[in-house]
Amino acid sequence: MDTKSFYLMHIDHRQVCLIVFFLLLMVSKTKASAVPFTRAPEELFFAFDERVTVVSRLEEKVSEAPGTVIVITQEMIRQRGYTDLVDLLKDVPGFDIQERIGGQDGGTYVIPRGIWGNNKLQVLLNGIPLNPMNGTHMVFGHQLSLWHLKQVEILYGPASAVYGADAFSGVINLVTERPSKVGKEGVTAVRVGQNDTYEAYGIASKSFGPKSGIRLYAHGYRSNDFNMRDEYKNKLIDNGFGEKTHIYDSNRPYETPEQDYDFFFDGELSDWRLFGEYLYTRQPNNIQTSYYSGRSQLKKDKAEIRTFSIALENTRDFSDSLTLKSLFNYQYYELDPASDYGRYTFDNYIYERSKAGEWREQILWRPIERTDLGLGLSVRRVSTFPYINSRTIFDEGDKFDEFPVKMVEIPGIGLVDVPPIRERDYWTYGVYAQASHDVTTKLKGIFGVRYDWDTFNHDKTVNPRIGFIFSPCDASTVKLLYGTAFISPSAYFRYKEWLGTNYVHLPPDVVGKKLEPEKISVYEINFLRRFSQFSMNLATFYSEAKDIIQEAGGKLSGVTLYQDEVKSLGDAVAEYPINTGRQRTFGLDLMINGDVTKTISYRLWYSFLNARSEVDGDTFDSPKVSTHKFGLGLTLRPIERLLIDLRSRWWSGIHTLPDNPLYHGGKIKGALILDAHISYHLPIEGVELKFDARNLLNVDYYTAGAQNEDHRFGGSLPMIPQRPRELYLELTFRY
Repeated sequence: MDTKSFYLMHIDHRQVCLIVFFLLLMVSKTKASAVPFTRAPEELFFAFDERVTVVSRLEEKVSEAPGTVIVITQEMIRQRGYTDLVDLLKDVPGFDIQERIGGQDGGTYVIPRGIWGNNKLQVLLNGIPLNPMNGTHMVFGHQLSLWHLKQVEILYGPASAVYGADAFSGVINLVTERPSKVGKEGVTAVRVGQNDTYEAYGIASKSFGPKSGIRLYAHGYRSNDFNMRDEYKNKLIDNGFGEKTHIYDSNRPYETPEQDYDFFFDGELSDWRLFGEYLYTRQPNNIQTSYYSGRSQLKKDKAEIRTFSIALENTRDFSDSLTLKSLFNYQYYELDPASDYGRYTFDNYIYERSKAGEWREQILWRPIERTDLGLGLSVRRVSTFPYINSRTIFDEGDKFDEFPVKMVEIPGIGLVDVPPIRERDYWTYGVYAQASHDVTTKLKGIFGVRYDWDTFNHDKTVNPRIGFIFSPCDASTVKLLYGTAFISPSAYFRYKEWLGTNYVHLPPDVVGKKLEPEKISVYEINFLRRFSQFSMNLATFYSEAKDIIQEAGGKLSGVTLYQDEVKSLGDAVAEYPINTGRQRTFGLDLMINGDVTKTISYRLWYSFLNARSEVDGDTFDSPKVSTHKFGLGLTLRPIERLLIDLRSRWWSGIHTLPDNPLYHGGKIKGALILDAHISYHLPIEGVELKFDARNLLNVDYYTAGAQNEDHRFGGSLPMIPQRPRELYLELTFRY
């Protein structure tokens, strides 16, 4: 590793000295005998005995689950000051986080182990999907808040052997405690920050018996955000045409407000549980584009997205060896028709919608001693209106007649009808089985397989899972794992349409192309080790992905567009999605948690990633990811009422796409970022004061642009400025 990869940006060493001096002063005044362990010794000894359901949809210990898993508990969330899922994922290995991409592109790219695409990472709430069930992109914003959770379970790698389509690069399960186990709880909190940032949440729960209770949670966030035009006003970039310009035009307005809400309810009665969540986010759309591209940075240019999910769950134990779990789930997802991907001269309204219902049955059976068998059935009905980009706001209904292109004339093919933009209904079916057998007291074998079929693409896929878990001693576990996953082409890729002045995006069917499912295979070794003062979770992996869908992978010139059989709209370049991508990755992820003294605990993580992509025969480093990532966190209790958590993360240069006009496939410089969280329990019972600082050293840094990274022709910025120092103050009441 060369020294340039350790480049640290704009660090004020006086600030570092002040912070270190403050910490040493607090620790020196601490009476160690009067302060409890941050983590009890027995919790260290029983590390990896946390019980999770994310791996197999059944409760099992981390050390016995056939997958690499990291668990972040409620205690960790509170001590470290995590506010939302993106904030948490910055502090664990394996994830590249690219923020400020824009609402349409997901707000933030969350990239596990180099696998790009927010449609490839499944986010669950108590096992039900929060991703739109029509397969479109997940939007990561402040609406995925954490204050009401029992724990966050992170599964690395493919999981289609259990979850079917879209569990491609990983699965994250947000787990809440059952209301009957919480007891009586009440929490109210208010949080404020710069740029008119306000955030509040509340929790109310009550149990009525050993198997009944109710829990409610509400959270809201709103901010005008930083004016990046002014924050980076002294920075100049090459505009791609040989001229130095500002990143954003200083003579034009820059408005990027954001609003996020989430509401959760949970009711439990005997063997039944009814729970659900409403997610709302209103994110700016064009923050990833420069002004001279013609895009605007106004309040009206936003993506407004709503998701409502509700589930009814029943668990019935017929005997000690036979359990039946039933679940009915409904989800409604909508990209609001007033969402605007605007320009100065005209508006582009975007729209997408889906309604989905799912029925799942799972049998957990122990037919003989030392053997467990899980059998599952999944049936899903999806009604989806595909993504459109039009000058006209969509009117409620199941079709859109205002899109001007009805026919196209393609050189060498002739006149072809463009399919109508309408709602499409389809079914997906999945059956799966998983068997585990304790070969000896130290060796366990797992085999699972799932068969999926859908009426949308008529694709049939089989995805296996194989694992061997070896425990040579009580303190060590070795897992040998293999698994596959797939993504079936969604309506977003199959029927997405938009029209520019001389450019059009068409469905692949129009040009005679059929999209195939994207597929991935992963080989992995996971080593878990408990020591007296710390625990270690180490994973090495190798993956191969093929048939990756490139949204604009195919292009045709000289295509004539027709409004009808007679009226021509002129010639245009037509783009369409095709399966043209391949990717190979290998690397390792390391996570260490431990205690230094009774008052100091730490976490240390490191990730190495070598990722190579191939598109149309060209091979290059996979974009938007770093080769090396490192994190260090310290949690200190200098006095009983005070808790301080410091976390730092460093990453090497971010790889770019070959068409990036500034970097041409090279690297955007990495950075070192330091965050701080301080909480103090006031002498008033139940009252807590918190202070948070993000990017404490006020580092100027950038992330890779969205999609093509080429701003010269109306595309994304080649590099996107990130937020400066953020400061927040919170007051929490527990009663």
